[in-house]
Amino acid sequence: MLFQMSMWTAGIVVMTLLVNAPLIPLLLKWTGLSQVSPVKAKIRAKAARAFTRYTQNAVKELKNDEDEMLRGKSPETQVLFHPECCQGTQE
Repeated sequence: MLFQMSMWTAGIVVMTLLVNAPLIPLLLKWTGLSQVSPVKAKIRAKAARAFTRYTQNAVKELKNDEDEMLRGKSPETQVLFHPECCQGTQE
C-alpha cells in the first residue's frame, strides 16, 4: 500500500512538471497576465528615478565629506581600498 501511494505521488509530481511547467508561460502570455500595466510601469520608473537621485546625492555627499577617507578619489581607487563594495560588478 505504501509503495502504491508513493508511486502515485511520484507520478502526479512528474506529470505536473512535464505538463504544467512548459504550458504556464504560454498560458500567461496568451491571457496577457505577464504584461505590466501602464500604471505599474510608471510607478516603477518613478521609483527608479528616485533611487537614482538618492544614490547620486549620497555619492556627492560622500565625496564632499571632510571626514571621508576617500574624498575626491576615483572609483578605481576606491575599489583598491574597499574591494568588497564592488564584488560581482567587475568582469
